[in-house]
Amino acid sequence: MKRTSLLCLTLVCCGCGKSVFEVPPPGAELHVAAAANLSTIFDTLAAAEYKRTHVHLVPSFGSTATLTIQIENGAPFDVFLAADTEHPVSLAGKGLADSAREYARGKLVIWAPHRADIHQLSDLTRADVKAVAVANPDLAPYGHAAMEALTNANLLATVRPKIVFGQNISATLSYADSGNADVALTAYSLVAAKHADAPLVPDTLYTPIVQSLCILSRTSQRRAAERSVDFFLGPEAGAIFTKNGYTVPTRK
Repeated sequence: MKRTSLLCLTLVCCGCGKSVFEVPPPGAELHVAAAANLSTIFDTLAAAEYKRTHVHLVPSFGSTATLTIQIENGAPFDVFLAADTEHPVSLAGKGLADSAREYARGKLVIWAPHRADIHQLSDLTRADVKAVAVANPDLAPYGHAAMEALTNANLLATVRPKIVFGQNISATLSYADSGNADVALTAYSLVAAKHADAPLVPDTLYTPIVQSLCILSRTSQRRAAERSVDFFLGPEAGAIFTKNGYTVPTRK
């Protein structure tokens, strides 16, 4: 056997029969269940990952609880980017996912694009503020955080009659953008790129919004999924998250 042939055989066979150069095939697709707060930046993340690996990330956006139900019912996702840690941990406990890993932390913003006079939570109690959009707290972690903030600010009793619930955080934003609500308590990431000066809800009023990801057990493309998770947890994605209003954990 020629020396070049021996070299090729060695490269293919080492590592218990797997190629040391094993990479996802060009044009591979990964289906990603993604929390709705990621909708404005996912294209940027996907483009960066495609440049690295030539893997297409195909998102399906929704509230974290709704996506979890879909996964439990067999939806063909490969990776789950949740808006909390609770749901990925629950999936892992049922054998439906690998361990949850934090990739970012979100922030709540007071979004009133048609009302220049709304700057803080106490403004929501004014009589001329008729509708306040909040994501359904039973489905969306940002909605839960918004209700917690109103409670801790001692404003919920006054604001509750004005609350209009959206199915996810993107729907909540749309209520304010369309004028169907005076203001929305929504994800800062959805507006940060164009309106970095939008007023934030003090983060002392709500439990940190820790967003975690996991690889789903049913994936048939584990190697590609692992590489994409490495990307989401790495410095390039971290810079994108930070630029768009998230904070990212310190990596060891």
